[in-house]
Amino acid sequence: MQMKHRFISALAVSLAAFVYAPSVHADFDKGLAAYQQKDYATALAEFKTAAEQHEAKSQSALGFMYANGQGVARDDKEAAAWYRKAADQGFASAQASLANFYFMGRGVARDVSQAVVLARKAADQGDSWGQNLLGVLYEQGQGVSQDAREAVQWYRKAADQGNTRAQNNLGLAYSNGRGVPKDDREAASWFRKAADAGLEDAQANLAGMYLNGTGVPQSRAEAINWYRKAAEQNYFQAMMQLGRLHERGKEYADALAWYRQAADQNYPPALNRLGEMHEEGLGVQQDHRLAVELYRKATDLGDMEAQFSLGRMYLDGKGVAQSDQDAFNLYHQGAMRGYALAQNMLGWMHDQGRGVKKDALQAVQWYRKAADQGLARAQANLADSYFLGTGVPQDDREAANWYRKAAEQGHAQAQNDLGFMYGEGRGVLQNHSEAVTWYRKAAAQGSAMAQYNLGVNYANGQGVPQDATEAERWYRLAAEQGHINAQNNLGVMYENGNGVAQNPVIAYALFNLAAAGGNSKAPNNRARVAEQLSPKQLEEAQAVSSAWRVNTPLPTKTATWKQPTSKPAVQSKPKAEPRAAAPAEPQVSSTDCRPKTASLTCRSACTNGNCVVTYANGCRMRAQVSPKFNPLNSQWEYPSPSC
Repeated sequence: MQMKHRFISALAVSLAAFVYAPSVHADFDKGLAAYQQKDYATALAEFKTAAEQHEAKSQSALGFMYANGQGVARDDKEAAAWYRKAADQGFASAQASLANFYFMGRGVARDVSQAVVLARKAADQGDSWGQNLLGVLYEQGQGVSQDAREAVQWYRKAADQGNTRAQNNLGLAYSNGRGVPKDDREAASWFRKAADAGLEDAQANLAGMYLNGTGVPQSRAEAINWYRKAAEQNYFQAMMQLGRLHERGKEYADALAWYRQAADQNYPPALNRLGEMHEEGLGVQQDHRLAVELYRKATDLGDMEAQFSLGRMYLDGKGVAQSDQDAFNLYHQGAMRGYALAQNMLGWMHDQGRGVKKDALQAVQWYRKAADQGLARAQANLADSYFLGTGVPQDDREAANWYRKAAEQGHAQAQNDLGFMYGEGRGVLQNHSEAVTWYRKAAAQGSAMAQYNLGVNYANGQGVPQDATEAERWYRLAAEQGHINAQNNLGVMYENGNGVAQNPVIAYALFNLAAAGGNSKAPNNRARVAEQLSPKQLEEAQAVSSAWRVNTPLPTKTATWKQPTSKPAVQSKPKAEPRAAAPAEPQVSSTDCRPKTASLTCRSACTNGNCVVTYANGCRMRAQVSPKFNPLNSQWEYPSPSC
């Protein structure tokens, strides 16, 4: 739950603070009466008459009117000057207001030390706004040593006087367990006091408590009720929360109404969310051009999230003419402002040479800036750079370190890659059990690569007991997402009846899919199985593979294949390997046996970069290739070795 925390503001102090202060000057009383009638010009004139005669209360009131632009153009410097005159006479309310000006840098140079001095003077006189500001200063550690307990004491003094900002701040202290033991009921109690008095921050905070059922019984209706009260005071964050609540309930018309109410007042997050909904066609007709307009408007108002989205629209050519250069410029602007997502994307553009000359060193620099801010995808990209040695010296330990940072944040690709590092013993001590742990985390998030790798580990009994049934389950999950190596290995299992009922029709269909996707072993596997099939079986197998679509179930039964009553003996075969499983082949030569011809032709089969290259004369030699990461599909891809 996101709590709202506003510090004291000059606008929070009203002339009510002056009503009960003693006054012997008739001009002040006349000014106050005029102010209450909203006759600000008369009020200003009366206050000025008394203020020029050194009456502190009128000086402070005059400062208030200049601060709020009532009866006169807003002028923070003039406001500060009048507050100072009253504060020098010891008037507590003016001391609190001037302290706030020093804290915020309004009308004076920001000076938290002065803010502390003045806030303490006001607080010691019992002024609740001075007490609340002093609490803020202690909580923040600005001008004083940070002390959450001391902050709570000052919040409580002000809250007991009915200061709604202090009541809200005290509620936050109990909600967060800062300066007091965490107590959600007590937090809700203080939020309610301020909310009942009309403070919009507290109303939004109380709504959040109801939404999550913390300190109060969970109630969506009560959450909406309190968010609505805050929204009716033009509290934009409450409008956004109402929009999100209705959006989660698929009440898109209501969600759009709240987002539009905030967007009509140029609230950037609302403009950005409306852009996203039109981009996705969520509750409205999909309209990329309108999405671009909304993103651009929010960008012009300084919203970095919208700026990032606008860059994506240019990169993808959605709603605008595709332009790498425009995308690069937008990402660069966001990156220079410290926006981690833009920094990461700027790194990628340098990495790929999109909109800028390809520069691995620049890519790494931007990845690192975003990674240092904790962005998981940037940490994974930086890890890839260390793994491949692009832009930095190749370093498996650093790669594993950054993969771990991203993996611990739940980044699925990094979890898979960290599993790979443990499985191969690269940058860490080889540990198949630890590899399985990370593969499993990524697989649970739907990573096809991790599901495939889990299948390999179960097939080979690495880090887990060997289990063909489990291997088949994980291969199938990956294969149904279109993972070609999983399709090939699942085909091998159907061909041999290993972990599944033997079915060469399904085996052929799987090899056919894997071959179409580019798996190097699948064509030979397909040809071998085809020899076992009748014309009708072959026709069915090809029809199955032609009809199948990614992310739909793969078949488990076929019409033309009937399981033999007595299963033929299956020849022993090597364990399934990452990338493929295949029958035993001729021995690999340890010497150069390539044909002595001007041009060479060859075919290759690779397992995690370990390749066997076969030449026209039957010579078979080993070759090693390094993987390359494709960020567009988040997959490691091994290039074919040269002949």
